[in-house]
Amino acid sequence: MKISMPRIWKMRPSIKSVCFACFICLLLVFYITTSMLDCPSMALRQMFKKRDDLENSYLYNQQTLIGRQKERIIDDNDKVVLMLESRKMSSTTKNSAARKLLRDDVSRKQTTIAPEAGPIPILLVTYMRSGSSFVGDLLKAYPKTFYAFEPLHILQVDVRKQRPIRYFDGTMRSRNNFLELSVDTIRDLSMCRMEQLPLSFYSDGFFTACTDSSKFHICMNGSKIENDLESGRKCSRILSKACQRSEYFVTKIIRMPLYALEPLLEKIPRLRIIHLLRDTRATVSSQVNAVRYAMGNLQPSVLKFCNRVYDDIVTREALERRYPGRLMTIEYEDIIKEPIDSTKKLYQFSGMNLTRQVQKNILRLFSKTRKGVNFTVISSIWRTNPKMSVIKTVDNNCQQLYTRYGFRVLNEQDLKNVSVSLKLKSAPAFDDFRNE
Repeated sequence: MKISMPRIWKMRPSIKSVCFACFICLLLVFYITTSMLDCPSMALRQMFKKRDDLENSYLYNQQTLIGRQKERIIDDNDKVVLMLESRKMSSTTKNSAARKLLRDDVSRKQTTIAPEAGPIPILLVTYMRSGSSFVGDLLKAYPKTFYAFEPLHILQVDVRKQRPIRYFDGTMRSRNNFLELSVDTIRDLSMCRMEQLPLSFYSDGFFTACTDSSKFHICMNGSKIENDLESGRKCSRILSKACQRSEYFVTKIIRMPLYALEPLLEKIPRLRIIHLLRDTRATVSSQVNAVRYAMGNLQPSVLKFCNRVYDDIVTREALERRYPGRLMTIEYEDIIKEPIDSTKKLYQFSGMNLTRQVQKNILRLFSKTRKGVNFTVISSIWRTNPKMSVIKTVDNNCQQLYTRYGFRVLNEQDLKNVSVSLKLKSAPAFDDFRNE
């Protein structure tokens, strides 16, 4: 029995239909193959994209962190930047910038660089021929005090003569800005880091007035510090240890404006500043006698000096509001008039104990004579034997300062009479009216 097949199965396909069917099959095979191959490639691309996104995110976070750190550094050091640029500014611009800095209410970082251990740093800030050496002697009469006498003296000479500053590590650094160098030096001294001081500090003649300077010279055994850095470093540690054992570190500064010291007040919480003032006529008269000013250049020099003192007063009052209890003002004339009471105020502010033995040492300082003349008499020579041309120059160029402190303009007769007061009974209320 034959099984009949459907008619369509009995039909023979044409060549065209076979070719068309093969073409369709090939397209299907190609499509399926490419789809299968594309799946892993898409997965790989997604994986690489995630990796790139992570790397970009990491780089972005790192750049953001670096940017914030730079902003923090700029924020923390904006005062030092002002300090570094101050020498390039005119006097008016610099004073305005300093006042703007002190009146800026932007919150400051409270990070500190100084440890709580070690001596309490006390900076005696004043001007040449204002009695700072004598007041320094009063402070160092306390037995547990490490004293440095004008540590910035030789450094100012180095900067003016553009001499490179050498250090114990053998480096020679070009320091063109005196204020920057001064802040670094005072900071290292206040923290008893004597091995980090410039070599010229130890070769300066003023170094002999520093505590234990004789031990340093004995340790060096006649060797020059520039030629024997290793011995110098070892001997400097003698001073570091002596400083660290003391209760107070005291130094006097006559070469820095007060605004440049604010970074130290911020970074060294225990640091205290004593601002010593003296009648401007007395200071300038003494400076002229010491050949500080040429008479032909007296007027601009006096004007510059009075503006500096005035600026320091404005700065100090702003700093007192920012750092209460850490700045003090005292007048040289009050110390001469009431030596024990004035010294008590100095010691109370510094935290020193004014024992009977210390009082005896202080009274001994006041009883010293120079060429048979009492110290109190010496401090009044500018009145008893005045140079009236100098006095009148000060009177004519320091009126703003006179107004602040209530100084009186006196004729020669009243000036020679030491019983006549140099000041008004009450000074007028102070306001910074220089820009009006």
